[in-house]
Amino acid sequence: MPVNCKPRLTGDVVKFFEDIDGMGKHDGYPRNEGVPSSIKQSQSWKFCELTEDEFMRLEIPDSTGTLIKNKDGASLGGLTKSNIKERVEMLKSGGDLAPLIVRELLPGDNKDASFYIEDGAKRAIAFKVYFESNPYRIVKSYIGKRKV
Repeated sequence: MPVNCKPRLTGDVVKFFEDIDGMGKHDGYPRNEGVPSSIKQSQSWKFCELTEDEFMRLEIPDSTGTLIKNKDGASLGGLTKSNIKERVEMLKSGGDLAPLIVRELLPGDNKDASFYIEDGAKRAIAFKVYFESNPYRIVKSYIGKRKV
C-alpha cells in the first residue's frame, strides 16, 4: 500500500497536469490530449509515496502490459532517450521530478501491476534508470480510483 497518502480533488489533479504542461500547450509539442478526460474518470484521488515494489510494478501506458521494472532507456527512441538522460542527470544532482499520475488497475490491465500510469511514463523510466545505480528514493504519485 502507498504511504503518507492525502486526499486530493479531481480538479487539483487536472490543474497539476496542466501546470506541468502535460498536453504541450506551452512547449509546442502537442501530446496527451486525452489525459484530462482519463483523470476525470476517477471518482477519488489521493497523493501518496510509492513503495519500491509498487514503483517497479507500474504498468507503462503502451498497450503491451509492460511493467516499469522491465523497461529501460535503451528501448526508447532518440529524442525520448535524451529526455530520459536529462532527467536522470537531474536526479543525480539531487533534483526531483514531477509526481506521476497513476490509477488503480482495471480489467484488462496487467494483473502483476501495482498501478497503471496515466501520465509520467518518461519520468518513471528516468527514475527506474536512476535506481539501477542508486538506492530507491521516494516517488510521489497521484493515485486515482475508478468505479468498475
